[in-house]
Amino acid sequence: MKRINALVCVFLLLLGVMGMTTINAAESEGFGGYPWQKISGYYLGTTEVKSTAESLEISFRNINYDNNAAGASTTSAGGGAKPLNEDWTKYEAVNFTITNQSTAEIQVGLGICTGSNWYWHESPTTSVPPGKSKDVSFNLKDAIWKTEATNWKNTSTIADLNQVMKLDLKVMGNQVTGKVIFTNWSLGKAQTGGSYNPNPTPIPAPGQFKVEGGHLFDANGYPFVMRGVNHAHTWYKGELETTIPALAEIGCNTVRIVLSNGSKWQKDDAASVKRILDLCEQYKLIAVLEVHDALGVDQEQPLLDAAKYFAEIKDVLIGREDKVIINIANEWFGSWGGQAWAEGYKKAIPIIRNAGLTHTIMVDCAGWGQYPQSIHDYGKDVFEADPLKNTMFSIHFYEYSGGNATMVKNNIDGVINQGLALCIGEFGWKHTDGDVDEATIMSYCREKNVGWLAWSWKGNSGGVEYLDLANDWAGKSLTEYGNIVVNGPNGLKETSKLCTVFTGVPNPTPVGKKGDLDGDGEINSLDVTYMKRYILRKLSALPVDEYFADVNDDGSVDSLDLSLLKRYVLRKIDKF
Repeated sequence: MKRINALVCVFLLLLGVMGMTTINAAESEGFGGYPWQKISGYYLGTTEVKSTAESLEISFRNINYDNNAAGASTTSAGGGAKPLNEDWTKYEAVNFTITNQSTAEIQVGLGICTGSNWYWHESPTTSVPPGKSKDVSFNLKDAIWKTEATNWKNTSTIADLNQVMKLDLKVMGNQVTGKVIFTNWSLGKAQTGGSYNPNPTPIPAPGQFKVEGGHLFDANGYPFVMRGVNHAHTWYKGELETTIPALAEIGCNTVRIVLSNGSKWQKDDAASVKRILDLCEQYKLIAVLEVHDALGVDQEQPLLDAAKYFAEIKDVLIGREDKVIINIANEWFGSWGGQAWAEGYKKAIPIIRNAGLTHTIMVDCAGWGQYPQSIHDYGKDVFEADPLKNTMFSIHFYEYSGGNATMVKNNIDGVINQGLALCIGEFGWKHTDGDVDEATIMSYCREKNVGWLAWSWKGNSGGVEYLDLANDWAGKSLTEYGNIVVNGPNGLKETSKLCTVFTGVPNPTPVGKKGDLDGDGEINSLDVTYMKRYILRKLSALPVDEYFADVNDDGSVDSLDLSLLKRYVLRKIDKF
């Protein structure tokens, strides 16, 4: 019996080993448990593909963004076209790590083919700096995928996720030779970025605008959230005295001003800029100044010329560090890449600082302002290039960056979750190649206390006249888009607050109780009336501190507070 038992034990042990081998065999097929190979006929820049259970290596030579891209595709163990035919509905995301073992930036995208018709979905590309590793997460349920049906825009969800047939990894670059390594494959929950506090506590008064901890603080040390519009001053110089009062009237706390350094349009000299700033100060508006001449170009010199312009007019800027932000160049760098964009700004920012200008600097992302991945990948490098560490960033939300809610939120989160300060320097409600989700832009910016500046007050032409906010320079008649920005949910009337340099420092610990807006010690219908009139801008101030009107403690006084106050007075709720 003992001998038989021993043989049985050995046999069972062998079965166990064989079983383990069988389990690991699937993994040994390749990275993520899938067989990968170099494909003939496309991905012509690929020189070699090596796949193990732990990693996938793709070597390439002179890859580009067209036929000579590199990549690898899943295939059957025998090299045929046998489909994976897997159900991925239970998974939230595909996660892996990319290591770029080359001397230049690369772009990587994931393709997923699903359904019996083998329908392709392509992820947004992610850029990886040379010599660096990056953890990526592609959400399987969000509308971030591009397909033939979306005209290859990243606005679709994945169809037939219950029947995943094939996977592709695509690598692109600008004549890059080297190798990329993929590791840490997982299917499951999405990787998340860092934490972000939308309601930071005030800091000791810096005496000027200051970026700290991923937020913009005013001269008194209070968080400042920009709410306003763009004004195309350099093309409509005669409309300044009409426009600035109109912007104050509709509730702006900030205006972004288009200027020219003379390289493309008539130069706005120091005297004209002083006139602009004096008027903005008179109407209690923070001014964001930008040079428009460098838009869309990839050459460094126009960017450096824009920085030199601010150095040239420094005498009208110095002393206004508490009321002016320098947005060096509008939409400089038209290509969708980050490395060269970052290198340009690393040279431009010191020009500003060496001129003695300590103002907060704003930097537009690459891709005509619509490629926030450049900030996600290189924003920290640009921030560190500022010796004063007083730089923030800007995304322009049009069809390629703000086409749907997922896109908007991901693009914002990718900046603020790194501890970088952000403002949406421009956005529209539609654009040349598609819709823009202005509702999510405005609501999510409110949730995260991120600033926004709508494009633009008036004067648009060339087929984008629908971006005018007003039908007349005085703002007596707003367009449909203008009504959304000014009077709509999360619009200027609900969310804009003047900078404390114009209003004085608010009392941090006012005495009284929430909801008592007339200060009589009671909360009743009179307080509801005060709230209504204040929200509708029929009252410029309350008898008490605004603190008492913010009954839900979200940092703003709006229709949500009014609703809560009404319900409290009607005894439908017993506390705020």
